[in-house]
Amino acid sequence: MDYFENAVRDAALPPDESQAPVPASVQVAVPDAAPTGLQPVRMDRSYAEAPGIALAGLLAAVLTGALLWDRVAPATLYGWLAVHAGLAIATLFLARARRNDALRDQHTRTWALRLTTLGVLTGLAWSPAPIWMGPLGSDALSVAAVTMIAALPVLSAWVFRYYAQGTIGFAAAFLGTYAVYLLAFSEAPLRYPSAFALAGWGAFVCVLSLRWQAILVKLIDASVQQGRYVQGLALANALADSSLRARADFLSNMGHHLRTPLTVVLGMAKLLKIMPLGEEEMEAANMIDRSGEELLGHINQLLDAAELVYGQVRLGHAEFDLRALLEKVGTRMARAAQEKGLIAELRVADDVPHLVRGDESRLRDVLTNLCDNAVKFTAAGRVALLAEKVQGYPTPGRATLKFAVVDTGIGMDKKIAAHVHEPFFQADANAARNFRGAGLGLTIACRLVQLMDGRMSIDSTPGRGSTFSFITEFETAVAGGTTAGAPAQSAPNRVTPGV
Repeated sequence: MDYFENAVRDAALPPDESQAPVPASVQVAVPDAAPTGLQPVRMDRSYAEAPGIALAGLLAAVLTGALLWDRVAPATLYGWLAVHAGLAIATLFLARARRNDALRDQHTRTWALRLTTLGVLTGLAWSPAPIWMGPLGSDALSVAAVTMIAALPVLSAWVFRYYAQGTIGFAAAFLGTYAVYLLAFSEAPLRYPSAFALAGWGAFVCVLSLRWQAILVKLIDASVQQGRYVQGLALANALADSSLRARADFLSNMGHHLRTPLTVVLGMAKLLKIMPLGEEEMEAANMIDRSGEELLGHINQLLDAAELVYGQVRLGHAEFDLRALLEKVGTRMARAAQEKGLIAELRVADDVPHLVRGDESRLRDVLTNLCDNAVKFTAAGRVALLAEKVQGYPTPGRATLKFAVVDTGIGMDKKIAAHVHEPFFQADANAARNFRGAGLGLTIACRLVQLMDGRMSIDSTPGRGSTFSFITEFETAVAGGTTAGAPAQSAPNRVTPGV
């Protein structure tokens, strides 16, 4: 009992598998709390683009100053350029501070207010330029002034496209200042129409900016949702992989802990069988031996399944006698079939080669699992193991072979057949009670066939039986100077009748 308790303590799973620890190799970084709304994302994008836009604005101010050199006093221009340089420096400073603020998502309102203030100050800084260009007329500077009045608000709508309040602040400061100038100093016929035109243009730009922001918010929302979905999917996959590996660890540890004492029990049972025992004692020893062998088979299946989950199974590549292997598997199937009164058949086509290169042990495991299932689920009739060479694959030095196990057992419908390869799958509770087993035989067989670059096919009809088949390729070997694909004589087709 102490041995079993130690094994359980060393390898037991957590009570809730969903809380199983995630290995460091598969951990996914997930924020502690997702920011509410999309405004933090909009702020991040706005401040990320701010440095480049600030430098471009400073360059535009320098070019505008060169255009106004003959109209404005140098000291005034230098002061105006200094204001733009200060705004550029302030923008760079704010972008860096935003990037370094660990709690920026909680300070979203503060950062939004700073962005709006930046838009207002930028609008005020640019407002003197069209005034210095003189009254609107037909000369080049007047055309430049009109272009600036029309273009700068639209450009601000693009600059503040993630946050329309910045555009509204810029337009109000820039166009409002120029409107006040027109109302104060322009001629009477143009005073009010010009001011109203500027107000209408500013309103249009603000509506355009709000519309642009709405479109971008939808795009950002889709991007954020997709990112969260991908992140959640990655986390779910990591947790599922962690749970699967934890289960495989448990199975592997328990298998090793149980197999050692079970081997001792089987050894003692075999010793008892060779001793002079009475009829009842011999029957009890046989029962212990049979039950122990069955339990050992289940434990070995658990260990094989654990190795497959971890990807620790590596196929061998050695020469072996394929026909001799089929003969051994067929003989084992025949013995089990005779105990149930079934007819067992072994049919090996003449063109199946003697010697091939591959993993003999894994092929034996696949065929044995399929044959055991065929016998287990067949109450009357026959079971058969078939092997033939697939025509139409003339690859030199290689042979494409098809193996099939046919039975006349209970069969299954397509819905059940689609899940029989899953670990521990049972069609229903009655099947679990009537047909003893761990539910791993087909899982192991299907995964081993996949490792052999093959695929398991199932053709089954309820009440009439099933056919499990797979096609795989082997490298043919040469013995005695003759190709291994020569017709075989050592493993003839045979039928073993039931008893």
